[in-house]
Parts: sequence; C-alpha cells; structure tokens
Amino acid sequence: MNELSKAVEQLERPTTAEFQPYASAPRPLLIRGAAERWPALTEWTPDSLAAKSRNAEVPLMKLGTGNPDGRFFYGEETVGMSKFSECLELLSGAPARVYMAGVPIAIYLPALADDVGRLEFVDDKKQRRSQLWISGTGSRGPLHYDLDNNIHVLISGRKRFLMFEYSQSRNLYPCSILSANPHHSRVDAVHPDTSRFSRFRQQQGYDVTLHPGEMIYIPTGCWHQVITEAPSVAVNFWLGKSLFRRSTMRIYLSLALTVMSSSWRAIRRRAAPATLT
Repeated sequence: MNELSKAVEQLERPTTAEFQPYASAPRPLLIRGAAERWPALTEWTPDSLAAKSRNAEVPLMKLGTGNPDGRFFYGEETVGMSKFSECLELLSGAPARVYMAGVPIAIYLPALADDVGRLEFVDDKKQRRSQLWISGTGSRGPLHYDLDNNIHVLISGRKRFLMFEYSQSRNLYPCSILSANPHHSRVDAVHPDTSRFSRFRQQQGYDVTLHPGEMIYIPTGCWHQVITEAPSVAVNFWLGKSLFRRSTMRIYLSLALTVMSSSWRAIRRRAAPATLT
C-alpha cells in the first residue's frame, strides 16, 4: 500500500481541558497512559475471561465464505450468536474464523464491566456505552467511517489503524449513498487496487499502531481500517447520541452535495458544444 506519512498528534494522560480542543477536530488522536489503572490491563487473560464469562451467549461475526484473506464485513448475514469461549480461542492463536465486533459489555458480559475503568477526560454520561472487541491475528474490517466520535482502547495484543480525514473521501471511493453501507469504502487500504481506484494514490493519511494501554480517538467521519497484528482484546466508547444525529445529517448532506456536484458537471459536459480539431 502507499505510505501514510501524516504524523498523528499525541497526548499523555490528558485532562478534560487538554482533550477538549481535539474533541471537535477532524483528526485522530493517540492517547497514552489514561488507562494504566484499569484492572482489565493486568487481569484479563484468556483463562480469567473464560472463568468469568465462558458460557455467555454473544453475537460474533463469522468469516465470510470466499474471503480467505481475513477481512470481515458488517451485515446481518455474517452475524450469529455463539459462546464467548469460541471467541476466546483467538487469543490462544486459533485461526481467525470469528470476530467479536463491538459487543455491549453491560448487556452480554456484565461480569467484565467492573474491570473497565473510566475515561478521566470525558464526561461520565458520554462513556456509558462500552463495547468489547476480540480479534485474531490477520483479521481486518473494511475501510469505513463511523457516525459518532469513538475512543478505542487496546487491552492486549496489537492493532494497526490506517486512517484518513473525511476531507479525503473523494480519494477513498465511498460506496453509493443508496447502498446498504454508504459509510464504507470500495478500496481495501491494505492492498489497494490503484488501477481501478486511481485517486487513492493521492490520499494522505495516518498509519498508527496501538499497543496495550493506548487508545485512539477516532472523530466522526474519520475513515479507518483496522488490522489485528497480534490476538487482541479492546474496549471502545461511543460518545453520545445527540452528536450521532447531527453527524449523520452533516455527512449525508455532504455526500448528497458531492453526488449533485458530479451530476451537474456531467450535464455541463454533455451540453458543451463540440470542439473541432
């Protein structure tokens, strides 16, 4: 893939005042030291997780038939209920057959809730929706953006985030706004087909590797593709429903204007008189 050379900004154990300027920025932010006292960082092992919730029924994403390269795609046809223990096998080196993607802890795994600390720099009301992610080596989701601000905290393992600001959307070939996944890209940022998606060569983005105890702030609309480089456990927080609604309207309006602009340019080209050569 093309080199992603933009440097990601970083904060160490930020206060609310230090984090606030970044909360409305379009750029990702790497945060260190803010989760160092969480029990999960020292207590969550495959054995301890199994002891607490081995038989819990949780929704897991299945590796789609015909996708042997480890990619996972969101959709009802790939999701099924399974035992938590099936996902824990990934942490012992089992092949990536399933992917636990954003399972609400309070609903499905309440025995783990007390092990997850709070984000000292975020209002308590905005961090109630914590979710658990477990993925095996080599698994990765699609390049996409979310409709809410997101903080992803790595508990164990190693994850790589390929990230692009929303202003890069034209170079990332979003799926049609009429499709089931308008917030997904048609490009695989890991192995981009630049003969088909030539504008991807012009992209400017970030390449961030997350280690245990670190977290990445992913603002609304920030494109990201996540690759699991070592069996990983992570927790994420969505930061508020009101922002979700506002962001949805803003992003879809932007997409609609882009489509309208492209259509208008096409009409003008067809209407332009032919040039003699």
